[in-house]
Amino acid sequence: KFPVTIQKYSALSCIWWDFEAAGGLGNWSTSGCQLSNSTVNETKCLCSHLTNFAILVDISTRTAETSTIPTKLEKAVQNTIEIISYIGVVLSLAGLVLTIISLSLFKKLRKKRYI
Repeated sequence: KFPVTIQKYSALSCIWWDFEAAGGLGNWSTSGCQLSNSTVNETKCLCSHLTNFAILVDISTRTAETSTIPTKLEKAVQNTIEIISYIGVVLSLAGLVLTIISLSLFKKLRKKRYI
């Protein structure tokens, strides 16, 4: 069970996929749709047309009801993600350096081979 509930976040938007937007490429649009009611278990949208619908949740916006101070779990998750990111960057850079060194030292590796 994911520990974050929809109650913590306020920016809900009722949207629909507009196939004609963005020069025919399509894009999400809010025109003709409005948020009617939202609870923990249900969100209702009122729209004036039938098409593909979605509800966007902006998780970066906190409501006044919730504390802006991160919980211990949120801090732990953030720290874990930062550590994993740093490890990934270090491994990527190490791989890049090893590749450059290998190609510099072993000229045979730079030759085009056709199998």
